[in-house]
Amino acid sequence: MNPTVEGWYADPEARYYRSRYWVYVTQSFSEYTRQLNIDVFSSADGILWEKHKNIIEMSGFPWIWRAVWAPTVIEKNNGYYLVFASNDIQSDREKGGLEIAYAENPEGPFKALTGQPLIDSFVHGAQPIDTHLFKDDNGDIFLFYGGWGHCNFARMDDNMTGFIPLDNGELFREITPED
Repeated sequence: MNPTVEGWYADPEARYYRSRYWVYVTQSFSEYTRQLNIDVFSSADGILWEKHKNIIEMSGFPWIWRAVWAPTVIEKNNGYYLVFASNDIQSDREKGGLEIAYAENPEGPFKALTGQPLIDSFVHGAQPIDTHLFKDDNGDIFLFYGGWGHCNFARMDDNMTGFIPLDNGELFREITPED
């Protein structure tokens, strides 16, 4: 089968909003530090695809200087929330981690929501990268993420700007499988 779209992309996440398929992707380059925005492809029929390039207004993230990747998008209250990784931080002393942005449309433009990273440190040993937003049947939204052999999840607050404590009182629960 031929590729759906031309170009180099990674980390696809598919969603279905407003009677269209949306595939959010990392702009992939041989040097990952050049990945400085996110693209999305949309289609009404899954055959013909439209490219929406650079869907994030990066001026709201002045601390991002070397890479963005692994987008995840969720619809809530007729708006769209995008979480993505930035700067490939290697310690809690570096600025970056997981970012959150908001748009009124699935193709953006997404604008910074908080003026700071959503998660900017290693919790339970998990590097803040590689995210996924999940909405359960009750409408609660959970963020899954992880790197360096660890995976965490947390429940998002109603404003999508922070987290609600889980049943054990913690904000983040490690769910890394054994081995």
